[in-house]
Amino acid sequence: MQFIFQKSRAYFFAQIFNCLAFALGAQSPVLLKDINTNLDGSPGSMATVGNTVFFNAIDVNLGRELWKSDGTTAGTVLVKDIAAGEAGSIPNGFCDLNGTVFFAAHTGQLGIELWKSDGTADGTVLVKDINPDSDPSAPRALFSAGNTLYFTADDGESGFELWKTNGTTLGTKRVKDINPGPDGSNPGSFILLNGTVYFTATSPQGRELWKTNGTPAGTVQVKDINLNGNSDPIGLTVFNNQLFFSAATVVDGVFDRELWKTSGTEATTVRVIDLNTNGASMANSLTVFNNALYFIANVKLFKTDGTKEGTVMVPVVDSATGEIGTKPQLVDGGEQHPVFLYAF
Repeated sequence: MQFIFQKSRAYFFAQIFNCLAFALGAQSPVLLKDINTNLDGSPGSMATVGNTVFFNAIDVNLGRELWKSDGTTAGTVLVKDIAAGEAGSIPNGFCDLNGTVFFAAHTGQLGIELWKSDGTADGTVLVKDINPDSDPSAPRALFSAGNTLYFTADDGESGFELWKTNGTTLGTKRVKDINPGPDGSNPGSFILLNGTVYFTATSPQGRELWKTNGTPAGTVQVKDINLNGNSDPIGLTVFNNQLFFSAATVVDGVFDRELWKTSGTEATTVRVIDLNTNGASMANSLTVFNNALYFIANVKLFKTDGTKEGTVMVPVVDSATGEIGTKPQLVDGGEQHPVFLYAF
């Protein structure tokens, strides 16, 4: 089997170098600091806030805690020992909201709750004990939009539902109980389009596409795409001022998954094209590049301008054999640096 790589300024970074390169313009990876001199510091769950990279790392005496770096050895320091002892608070899910990093952390007695930090020990504090019992609210899928941080959390009564915060205890509240009962709606895949936050959630109608403006009344299902179950939207991607995604339908017992788009209303939520009239094209791996939306369907690479007529297969030809590539895989190197792999 012959492989051809097609790439456009593709870059491969180690995780910390990727963060620091954007924040500091670093040219080559270097060891900043030996955090755990006995074993492996295992830095992880990184996020850039201004010129600072926040991450968690293991110290032999403190466990996995919150650290930060400005790209220098002296500036790579522990922010705060949130949970005393060797277990650590295991901070993760970092998200920047107006220069403050928010994250989930475990503190033993409180469980996993929502925290924030301005990069100082005194400024690293619990936002709210959402689940007042010892059980964790386990905030996840943190997403910032404007002056609001959206996330998913379990208050111990409603299951995992949609929450928001402005960074204060009083301003941290559940937006809506989308799926009444203990199971929760498990919101996820947050993305912003024209000031509105879109996400997927499970309600009595199944797992579908939703949107919110941060109010209960403004948190609504965009469309019940699959009337016979879950449409399970995946790959939410903004392109040409619309939201594109892959969604599933079941009609007369036949399962289909194709490329869809929406402008935010039920009427504008439509299938772009049916690439497999006998079943599912399994559209996936949506990526914007060079003013086109690329995706994989029917085990081939396609691009689209958002219209049925403008959706075409990308002709990738092996110069040696003249064969057209099949079974593409897409490695997401960022919006400007996708890497496609074609197998012949």
